[in-house]
Amino acid sequence: MSTPQTENQETQNQTIVLEKTAFLPEGEKQNEQEAVSAAATSDKPTGLFINIQPPLEKLFRLRNPLIRELLAEYLGTFILCFFGISSLAQYTFNKPSPNSASFLAVNLGFGIGVTAAVLVVGKVSGCHINPAVSLAMFLTGRISLVKLGLYVVAQVLGALKAAAVVYFVYYDAFHDALKTFRGGVYGLETAGIFATYPGDHLSILGGLFDQIMGTWILVVVVLAVTDKRNVELPHASVAVVLGLTVTVIGASLAYNCGYAINPARDFGPRLFTFIWGWGSQVFTAGHYFFWIPIVAPLIGSVLGTLSYLLLISNHL
Repeated sequence: MSTPQTENQETQNQTIVLEKTAFLPEGEKQNEQEAVSAAATSDKPTGLFINIQPPLEKLFRLRNPLIRELLAEYLGTFILCFFGISSLAQYTFNKPSPNSASFLAVNLGFGIGVTAAVLVVGKVSGCHINPAVSLAMFLTGRISLVKLGLYVVAQVLGALKAAAVVYFVYYDAFHDALKTFRGGVYGLETAGIFATYPGDHLSILGGLFDQIMGTWILVVVVLAVTDKRNVELPHASVAVVLGLTVTVIGASLAYNCGYAINPARDFGPRLFTFIWGWGSQVFTAGHYFFWIPIVAPLIGSVLGTLSYLLLISNHL
């Protein structure tokens, strides 16, 4: 039985045939019309197609949901840190040049890195990619204490791997730094590509407050956009909002000590520099500043979670 929809499709197919054969000689037109008509009405694509997903899924699909989630956190944190650290490398190596990139490029690197990570792994693990966010999820009953600890390990390893990859991407630039930076390849100027260090003006209390506030606002936004009682946002919109939030935090709070707001993003790459040749200075610099980007974001996470629950969530 013919329907308006099928009749319309047949008309479109006839139009395609006529358009493609309008200027052919009569002898060729009939054969060409038959070939074009068959291709236009066929449900199956023509040509050679390869789909490797079914055999790979059959052979390698992980049955354990926890392992899938941990691998997703590893990959998501890698994506975030690869974009962010790469943008920092480009910014640092361009600094002596009059064509030096704006620090806004670094903010966008981390912000778009968050967006990309959420889009890639968000539906598998929730894409925390930050121990401070995982802590907020634990405090709101979304993950267990065991999963919190395992997520943190996966996030640190993903960040460390990203640091190593960026180092080899910019290997030649790092070794050219001998001519440019005080301390050469393994000075604190190049170490700042991977982890955050305080400005000369910054006190310990100032660094703590900076990181607490940056993480506080991040966690409040994360809890808001993932709370279905508050806002109904599609997955892609959540990714964009979170990416823009990180970009704005960087644009407004990077001056003091680089806006780590993420213990894994800071500690994983710092550990890489310690192992790979920068040595203990990465932990002793700035009066042992390294612990602040670890502890302060966790405090900010607790305060952000309490703020959202007490001021917003309890009243929805």
